[in-house]
Amino acid sequence: MYDRLKAALATHGPRLLAWTQRVFLIGALLAIGIYLFRHADSLRPLLSARVVLHMAGGALVLATLHPLIGIAFFQLQRFNGIRIDLATSLGVYMRRIPARYLPGGIWHSVARYADMKFDAGVDGRALRRLFLLEMILVAVSGLLACGLGLAVFAPQDPVFAFAALQAAVGAAAAVIAVVLAWRRAWKRLGLGATLFLLIWPATAGAFALIAHPLLGACSAPTIMSTYLVAAVQGYLAIFAPQGWGVAEASYALLEPCHVGIPSVVAGFLLFRISAIAGDVVSYAVWAVAAHRLRDTGQSRERTP
Repeated sequence: MYDRLKAALATHGPRLLAWTQRVFLIGALLAIGIYLFRHADSLRPLLSARVVLHMAGGALVLATLHPLIGIAFFQLQRFNGIRIDLATSLGVYMRRIPARYLPGGIWHSVARYADMKFDAGVDGRALRRLFLLEMILVAVSGLLACGLGLAVFAPQDPVFAFAALQAAVGAAAAVIAVVLAWRRAWKRLGLGATLFLLIWPATAGAFALIAHPLLGACSAPTIMSTYLVAAVQGYLAIFAPQGWGVAEASYALLEPCHVGIPSVVAGFLLFRISAIAGDVVSYAVWAVAAHRLRDTGQSRERTP
């Protein structure tokens, strides 16, 4: 019985998860769209030139994070024994950014791993270990970053309790990881974890920059701390592609600014639009740089 269940999950599990993610994403988009449409009159005055400037600044911050994420993944590859050089690894990550927008929310990772397997000849078992390591480390670093809320909120605030719980889980997982990784290339793992510990708050800072005109009743640290708690919960919800719907709902339930759900939903929508713009900018800069480097290399080869 157990073997049959295991075989069925192995065969149909990925397909079931993909369909679940698609259905949830469609439902989340419809719910968000309907809610914004119903409150359009109250939100329209908030969409000013100032908000657009905040979105542009947030998009630039998010664009600069992609190379850092690529470097963090490179450190995890080295920790896992995958000998791909930094330029190749970073190129794999950057050129697959458009795959983030295929339905399902997993295709950026799938495309990266396909490149490593078929172009760089990386063993499939090593890639499976790397995938698990990446997912765990991103989650653990996000949980640890939630500790920021302990310095921002008072113990009686609801966000404090969630921040404390998530940070404690992250700390416990980090201790276990250190014990298991001891005497291995733990410096690589530590560097990757440190980068992700910086990336999570930086993303929260971009959200605060973008959403602050809509959530102005709160300070930036308050918005950042609440975002971290909500975004990590969205990341852990594997049925929600890129946390769509879950992060918004979590933030709205915890919402310490008392500005109303429409403003929270609008803030997240503007953040996600800015994230798309940041992806476009980061990908475009990489594509132009890669093209020029390729032309320079070809010119040198033709030079006698």
